[in-house]
Amino acid sequence: MENNETNETTISQDVKPICQDCINWVKLDDCKTKPFNNPACQFFRQKPGRPANPNKAKVRTGRNVGMPVSATVASPASQQTAMPAQTAIPASIQSSSLGTFNPDDYRVKSNPNIVMTESNQKVFDTMEKLFLSGHDGFFYMQSQAGNGKNELIKKLAEKYNRPLVLISCSGDMSSSSLLGRITALPNGALGWQDGLFTEAMKSESGCIVVLDEFSAMDASITFALHNLPDGYITIANNNQKVMANPKFFLIGTCNPLGYEGVKAINEAWNGRLGIVKMKFDIAIDNAILDRTKLNQGIKQALTQMITLVRQQMDAGKLSKPFGHRTTQQVVNYYNAGIALSECVDIAYLDKLPDYEQLVAKRIMNDFTSIFDFVNE
Repeated sequence: MENNETNETTISQDVKPICQDCINWVKLDDCKTKPFNNPACQFFRQKPGRPANPNKAKVRTGRNVGMPVSATVASPASQQTAMPAQTAIPASIQSSSLGTFNPDDYRVKSNPNIVMTESNQKVFDTMEKLFLSGHDGFFYMQSQAGNGKNELIKKLAEKYNRPLVLISCSGDMSSSSLLGRITALPNGALGWQDGLFTEAMKSESGCIVVLDEFSAMDASITFALHNLPDGYITIANNNQKVMANPKFFLIGTCNPLGYEGVKAINEAWNGRLGIVKMKFDIAIDNAILDRTKLNQGIKQALTQMITLVRQQMDAGKLSKPFGHRTTQQVVNYYNAGIALSECVDIAYLDKLPDYEQLVAKRIMNDFTSIFDFVNE
């Protein structure tokens, strides 16, 4: 303002701008009693000699802002003609998401070829009971890679017709990418955009959110989720308490310690979730191998070899498990016309370090039927 005086300004009641503490504007006295980033004083005055920047604050008393009229201004007569009018952006726009989340995009179909052995069914039954208990049943699944964790979760989501939102976690993931951030809204103003997790959490469709490899997340993110079992989270960047839909459900997945990138789960987070463990089941491998035309003797020898490889991994001599996914890859390659020896190389052996390949090959050479078949 030209004489650096504060005008009396009346703004419509539905206007609740978010203060950005812009360096080009001085907040009036009542702003001083408001926490930063809370809906605060709706009146600003320009610092002498500073240009107005419409991207820095939501509501200003209008000099050089160039916004249409939506507020009434009472000011000294000498300044009434020099006071441009302004528009205050409704809080409903500034604090809402961009509306891009569509739960139907996350409907899934489970694998029709999934093998449900007795042990798999037992795990699934436990998952289902936890799921039906609501927020108190949040859990995470822990198993070796390639054990079928995500396939069972898909089966659960399909059975109850729930959207399944899978978020792959990493060490460099930030809370803003998961929960939300301040960004440019379609109207050009700055406002809050919910992250995918927050969108799914509020959805009335009752999303199942899977934090895949969630132990890789930084503890600063898991701290923000600690109140989830109580049905809400608090987002510091937006000063909001976000309530979860009663049908929302959270599942985490992780591999055991020792895998690259896997960190110990902090105790505060671990204590808030249940745990469902899965183990390799040789009956699943047998069922997968039955999908080939290999003779029964070769299939039996292969399952024995797979068992010994897994034992060597448990003993720390091999770094990569021979999971059910690996068995399925061997079958897929063999059915495509690739020789069995090459199938095993592609699916498993060639992924090991050189010194570990020697360990695995010694195991295979103990099964003469497989060794002869591989080298014929």
